Amino acid sequence: MATSSASHILKSPLIIFVMGGPGCGKGTQCKNMATKYGLCHVGLGQLLRQEAQRSTQRGRKIHDIMLQGLLVPMGIILDMISNAMLSRPESRGFLIDGFPRELRQAKEFERIVGRVPDIVIMFDCSMDTMVRRALRRGHVERRADDCESAIRQRLETYYTLCEPVLTFYQQKNLLCNILAEEAPENIFAKCCSVIESLQGWEGPGALPSPSSQNPHGVQKGRSACGRASHPALEPVPFSNRPGFYAGAR
Repeated sequence: MATSSASHILKSPLIIFVMGGPGCGKGTQCKNMATKYGLCHVGLGQLLRQEAQRSTQRGRKIHDIMLQGLLVPMGIILDMISNAMLSRPESRGFLIDGFPRELRQAKEFERIVGRVPDIVIMFDCSMDTMVRRALRRGHVERRADDCESAIRQRLETYYTLCEPVLTFYQQKNLLCNILAEEAPENIFAKCCSVIESLQGWEGPGALPSPSSQNPHGVQKGRSACGRASHPALEPVPFSNRPGFYAGAR
């Protein structure tokens, strides 16, 4: 898809990136948010797994990469995400689950679409928690990429590449950190607070109405987590993040 076409089509909808390691719970929470707020959930992991099951050269390549716990090439990632978004031009907004996975992806998305996301939600929890959750998920869903060796490799890759991404969005005042060790319903309540704190949000049945000074509906100059009304959701310094330093490496 040409850059100009993508930029035109995706200029208005709400765009939320949802980051976090495998097993942090972002997929479950994205489904919940999509249902409550009428957003389109674009799950990068699901898109990759679907492609990996196809008997094509690209499918086999993705399958082999995922089994090793390595990062799928940026071109494939961006093609999948842009195609998924452009196939739903009527959507009021998108939850992009599992993206970006490295700084180059963040910058290239901005170049192609011509805008930053409205907010970046980071689900943060310890490596032990993510490994335990991902193993349980792999057993239930029979996912080949959720064996322990692949999970740990994916986590090592994730930690190595995501910190520059988080710094990039923190500098843009777009990053919101959510500690994801709690019960799912408590985490979901925090997610709802984040979405409803976006400037112009008028509730589940209404579209965000961006102001003329802020075309993407993000509160500039302060955390989009809504620091004033939701102090518990303030971004946590990297040095205090359980996922980064409490057994992360």
